[in-house]
Amino acid sequence: MYPDKVVREMTGVSKSLLADLRDEYRKYGLIKEFEYLNDTHIADLERVQQMRQDGRLVSQAIRRVVRERALKTLLQECKHGFEELHEMINRFEVKLERLEKFADRE
Repeated sequence: MYPDKVVREMTGVSKSLLADLRDEYRKYGLIKEFEYLNDTHIADLERVQQMRQDGRLVSQAIRRVVRERALKTLLQECKHGFEELHEMINRFEVKLERLEKFADRE
């Protein structure tokens, strides 16, 4: 995690661009109010810089990069949730089989 001053020194972005990026992250629930940025966010900033060089407006680049990050995060959470659900189903099936065997013995 890096304080804003360090992020600006590392990436060369302005204070306002960094503030806009943070606001967009908060809007999508990707960071909390006073949370520092991490390496993933630094990579996002680099993508914003690249998009700016490709002719996009700063606000467009920020929105696009953060939305992509939000979608990736949501997909990861869904994948993790499905894996947990699958494990729960497997445990339930094992318990059900045990119960059926116990019922057959009686």
